[in-house]
Amino acid sequence: MGGAGRALRARTEDGITSSLNNGGTGTQAMGDAAQRPAVSVHQCGVIVTTGALTANRHLTLPQATDADAYGKWIDNTCTGAFSVVVRQSTGVTVSVPNGTKAYVWLDSRGVTKLT
Repeated sequence: MGGAGRALRARTEDGITSSLNNGGTGTQAMGDAAQRPAVSVHQCGVIVTTGALTANRHLTLPQATDADAYGKWIDNTCTGAFSVVVRQSTGVTVSVPNGTKAYVWLDSRGVTKLT
């Protein structure tokens, strides 16, 4: 796939689909609670999570359907012996342990770890 074919797609909070380049990186502070990234972070192809975790924390991304499925790189740079659990409102979740990266695919079934 070339150029535009490699563009990542992401849904904004209001359901509008936008095409993104592979270089966009957003940072999400996880703190000590579950988080929903701002649209400016969610629209990035890569989400870097930061903070000190005292338990597994949810990173909830917008719900996808099969027609508007999308992928994300999650780079968990958090400290502590816990994971960031990538989820949508419904469906299967994926845990990304601290210090690791994962490419996740979001569709109507939930989140799938591809790497």
